[in-house]
Amino acid sequence: MGKDVPLPEVFNPQHARYAEGGEFRALYESDPEVQEVVDTARGIEGLKRQWGVHAAGVIMSSAPLIDVIPIMKREQDGQIITQFDYPSCEALGLVKMDFLGLRNLTILDDAVRNVKTNRDIDLDLDALRRDMSDRAAYELLASGETLGVFQLDGGGLRSLLKLMRPDNFEDISATIALYRPGPMGADSHTNYALRKTGRQKVEPIHPELAEPLADILDTTYGLIVYQEQIQQIAQRVAGYTLGGADLLRRAMGKKKKEVLEAEFEPFSAGMKANGFSAAAINKLWEIMVPFAAYAFNKAHSAAYGVVSYWTAYLKANYPAEYMAALLESVKNDKDKTALYLGECRRMGIRVLPPDVNTSEGMFTPVGEDIRYGLAAIRNVGDNVVKGIVEARGERGPARDFNGFLDQVPLVVCNKRVIESLIKAGA
Repeated sequence: MGKDVPLPEVFNPQHARYAEGGEFRALYESDPEVQEVVDTARGIEGLKRQWGVHAAGVIMSSAPLIDVIPIMKREQDGQIITQFDYPSCEALGLVKMDFLGLRNLTILDDAVRNVKTNRDIDLDLDALRRDMSDRAAYELLASGETLGVFQLDGGGLRSLLKLMRPDNFEDISATIALYRPGPMGADSHTNYALRKTGRQKVEPIHPELAEPLADILDTTYGLIVYQEQIQQIAQRVAGYTLGGADLLRRAMGKKKKEVLEAEFEPFSAGMKANGFSAAAINKLWEIMVPFAAYAFNKAHSAAYGVVSYWTAYLKANYPAEYMAALLESVKNDKDKTALYLGECRRMGIRVLPPDVNTSEGMFTPVGEDIRYGLAAIRNVGDNVVKGIVEARGERGPARDFNGFLDQVPLVVCNKRVIESLIKAGA
């Protein structure tokens, strides 16, 4: 009851659930300690508990923000942030966009550069996006050997990929959308995989809906996977406009009983007007409402899917170059470095030890092998690497330990750095 009825309303005789709070009110009246606690709670209920900053949200305005909303400077880093939450900003006509940085984009950039350096091949990721049909990439995904593949390298996901055996981009996008708590709770991810591989019959939501929804749900084997499908369904069977369908989707996502009841009436009326039975209407509503709360946006899923395909393509076709880029991205994380070194061993890629005469700062592909990067060694920073590489370029490889000490500036290679290089076998 506490979740559904605000504390002040427990004392409001006009509230629909007032009668349920009788025992609570009696305790409040008879016990001074309870009264003190409740009065304190009533005083703080509804107040802001804390403030936070969105991980990737950016407010955009055609006018200077300082003229539109209150802003502040965050103490720890000087970042300019709003003092309004984003619904309040949107209510004022401002636009909130999410700009999320991905480590995987740097990995892709490094991998493409590695392919050029190691094989003299110019890869065009945009061209790959226009034709996402590489057989080796899909064989990699179907094998479940996707450690290091964007969004698809978790243990459960790898099992799902082996069950599904994806062979087209729609499967990648659907996997990303379905492997989430909501769809997994309804077993939608497994049903999709079984239907795709012919081990489960594809059945319509209701016989009356088989033909009207065929072109909307055929690509996802009769299952609702994306938010956009909910909007399309509302337009097709209940006569909604695109804007009205979006409002319906949002209302479903809020999971508030009174909101859903209000939305069901026009939805039901629209379907009845199009000749559908009460059974078909209720069945579709029963499936759509819980799904809408966790449905994934297809544009989001597809965008992630493109990055997933690129990473799978590179791992399948240019394994040394891709794994070198992957190792470089986690060089400061010992656990992940160990994980990806193990994956290299499984793939048959030799990771050569660091060597002051051949290593660069980064992990670099050398033929079918990978040379360990000097900058991944503890206590060896960028300035040290620069000093070693420049000295090697000017005077050639060091013949022995003393020769190395002679040609590298002592300012760069102090005792701690030398000890770290020795321990790493460089």
